Amino acid sequence: MLNSDQLHELYEGLKLNNVNHYDYILTGYTRDASFLATVVDIVQELKQQNSDLVYVCDPVMGDKWNGEGSMVGNRLLEPYLD
Repeated sequence: MLNSDQLHELYEGLKLNNVNHYDYILTGYTRDASFLATVVDIVQELKQQNSDLVYVCDPVMGDKWNGEGSMVGNRLLEPYLD
């Protein structure tokens, strides 16, 4: 599993090779706040390059709408909701 530094390094390599142009980004569950912050930074940068970029996040955070049964810690809820 990648950590946030590895994700950043991977993305920098994509930029160096000019292959960081996307129309769609899909992410899933992330259990680490620093990794999630890196994802947010990357998506924001990509949206600056392509304002039509579609970002889809399927976080698999829980199974009830009322907040019960959440699978992620409270420290991750705010970044996911943003």
